[in-house]
Amino acid sequence: MRPGRPLRCLALFTAITVVAGCATMKPLPEVQACTQADLLTARGSARPVPGLPGYATQRVLAELLPGSTEDARDDSWAAWLARSRALALHDGSSQAGRPVVDACVAEVVAGLGPARQQQLAERAAVGSDYSLLQRTFGVYPLSGLGLRLGVSGYQRETLQAWGAFAPPAEHASAYRSYATAEVAPEQPAATAADLRAAPRDALGVPVLSAELTTALAHNFAPRFRVGTGGDFDLPGRPVLVAGEPTVDSTQPQLSWRLDYTVAHGVVLPQISWVIWFSERPAEGRLDFYSGALDGVIWRATFGPDGWPVAYDSIHPCGCYHLVFPTRHAALDPGAGFWEEERLQPLARVPWSQVTLVLETGTHYLRAVLPGDAPAPSAARLALEPWAETRAALAPAIGPQGIIDGSERLERYWLWPSGVRSPGAMRDWGRQATAFIGQQHFDDPRVLEPYISAGVVRLPTLR
Repeated sequence: MRPGRPLRCLALFTAITVVAGCATMKPLPEVQACTQADLLTARGSARPVPGLPGYATQRVLAELLPGSTEDARDDSWAAWLARSRALALHDGSSQAGRPVVDACVAEVVAGLGPARQQQLAERAAVGSDYSLLQRTFGVYPLSGLGLRLGVSGYQRETLQAWGAFAPPAEHASAYRSYATAEVAPEQPAATAADLRAAPRDALGVPVLSAELTTALAHNFAPRFRVGTGGDFDLPGRPVLVAGEPTVDSTQPQLSWRLDYTVAHGVVLPQISWVIWFSERPAEGRLDFYSGALDGVIWRATFGPDGWPVAYDSIHPCGCYHLVFPTRHAALDPGAGFWEEERLQPLARVPWSQVTLVLETGTHYLRAVLPGDAPAPSAARLALEPWAETRAALAPAIGPQGIIDGSERLERYWLWPSGVRSPGAMRDWGRQATAFIGQQHFDDPRVLEPYISAGVVRLPTLR
C-alpha cells in the first residue's frame, strides 16, 4: 500500500459514515404553527434544529436536554423547547434570557413522546468546529507534538510577560482610558441581588428579564486602558467598507451578550463583552499574526449569589484563552498530554468592576486591575447587544463562521491542528480555543475545572 493511502481511506470512510448517518435519521413531523418568518439560518451559537423550523440549539442547550423519557412526566422538555425557541428568536439580544412560550412551542409539546424526544436529542447535538480532515491529512499525532512545543513556549512567554508587566498609572500618556456610562457604587450590589432572586426554570436555568440582563451588562462591564501606538488602537463599531471588515472609531462601543455555562451541576449565567479594533498591525515585513479586524472578549460567569465567580478572556479568533478566578485561588485542572490547559496568570481578581490593560498593536491583555474608582477622563464606550453587531458583519460571515477578510498567515502552518483558518475573527459560538485536543469557548463545562465547587451552592441538575 502506497504511503498516504491509509489517510485517504480514513477520510473517505469518515465522509461516508457521516453521509450515511444523516441519511438514516428519521424526519421530524412538520410544525405548522411556526411561520416562514421564524425559520432560522445558522448564526453562530444559534444552530437550527434540522427538521424543526423555528427552533435552535447550541452547545449548552444540548447539554441541558432532559436525560430520559421519564422527564416527559414533568415540564423539563417544555422548558427545553421554550429555551430553544427563545434562542432561535433572540440569540445575542437583550431578550435572550427569557424562554418563549407560543403556539409554536405548544404544538410540539402537545405531540411530545418518547420517539420524538429521541429524535430531538439526536438533532440538537452540536458538532465540533475542528476539521477531522485537516487533522487526518496533517498527521495530527505527529504534528501535535510540534504544536505542543509551540503552545508550551507561548504559555511560558505569556506568564513571564505578566510577571514583568508594570501596570500604567491612571493618566499615563502612553494609554487611553475607556469606560461605559458611569456606574454608581451601589448598582452592582443591587443587580447581584436581583440576579440572586431570579427564578429558575425546570432545567435549572435562571429566567432573566431583558432589564436584568441589560443591567448586568452595564454594571459589570470592564473598563479599559489601551496602549496608544496608532489608529489601530482606537476601539470602534464593526462595519464593512467595500465588503472588508473594519471599525468605525467615531463610534467606540462594547458588544455584549448573555450565555450560560454549567459548573458542578449548576447552570450559571454569563455576560461577555467584546471591544473591537480595526486591525492587528504588522510588526515587520512578514508578520504571521497581523490582519484586518481584532478584538478582545471578556466574559464574567456569575455564581448563584449574583456575583462573578470567574472571568475568562479570548480574542474573537478563539486564541489566547486566559482564566481568572475571583473568590478562590487558581485551580490546577490536571490536563492530560493531549489537552491544552487554560492559562491562569493571576491567583484571583476583583469580584466586581475591573480595568483591563491592553497592549498596543497586539491588543494582548496584560493586566487586570480593580476598576471601581470613578473614571472621569475615560472616553465613553456605548453598549450594543451582540445581535446588532453581528448584523453589521453578517454579509462577511462564511458558512464556517469565519469573517471574510480577517484571515491571518498563521493559517498556513497551524492547519494540522484542525482549527479552520487559525487567527481569523469568528462568529459567536465558532471559536475553537485549543490547538492541542479540542475545546470551544462555548463548551458547556469549559470553566468547571477552574471554578471551586465551594462557591456554587445549588443542588445538582440531575
